[in-house]
Amino acid sequence: TGQAETYAFFNLLKEVIWERNLLSELGFPQQEPTTCYSDNDGVVIQSTKVVNHASAKHYRTAQAFIRQVCADGIAKATPTYFPEFIRYWH
Repeated sequence: TGQAETYAFFNLLKEVIWERNLLSELGFPQQEPTTCYSDNDGVVIQSTKVVNHASAKHYRTAQAFIRQVCADGIAKATPTYFPEFIRYWH
């Protein structure tokens, strides 16, 4: 479901932040956002836009966290499908 995908991406971003902080402490600060792939369009969309559905009230905190991390340039939500490859294989 979209909710499960949101929570999975939320947990992925927490790990990304931890790993980026570790790399920084070891002397390897990351200058570019970490690319995080998702096969769920809803997660990618909510990384840049506010998605307000009545049924989404209970996990808006996770959605807001995803948007903020992406807006801060820590991570970049990217869909796993690549249209140029799909055209090539069809």
